[in-house]
Amino acid sequence: MAVGFICPVCDYPKLSEPPRSEFGGGSFEICPSCGFQFGVNDDDEGISYETWRRRWEAAGMPWKSAALKQPATWKPVAKHVAPGGAALRRPGESAAQAQTRDDAEETAAATTPSAKPEPTPEAKPASKAAAKKPAAAAQKTAAKPAAKKAKTAKKSSGS
Repeated sequence: MAVGFICPVCDYPKLSEPPRSEFGGGSFEICPSCGFQFGVNDDDEGISYETWRRRWEAAGMPWKSAALKQPATWKPVAKHVAPGGAALRRPGESAAQAQTRDDAEETAAATTPSAKPEPTPEAKPASKAAAKKPAAAAQKTAAKPAAKKAKTAKKSSGS
């Protein structure tokens, strides 16, 4: 890796190829510093560099590569997010457009269902006995009108 390319997310200066080709496609390289995969996280998942950067910063800017050791000289710095967490603008984009885009990305990320939803407390009974109680109560309730009808029928038949 004699020539290094800069990650547009975290500014790591030693990517082995440009994040985007001259034709605009992603390199599919994963930045060892922030973990962004060009052509996947941006193109396929629709995550902007700014959104990924904020998430990575919120996590404490950890080194993501398990295969490469973090260089002693690489010290990431929180600098891409504007003061107050305002969205960074793309070329030709107004501040309002940047904020709208940023909000839409955050909403999409928050509403994407996780692979395994966590059970709600109401959906999971406290014990097996508690799970059986509603079923037993329903059976008793359903049996009461039938028993009442049988008693009424016996009384009216004179037995």
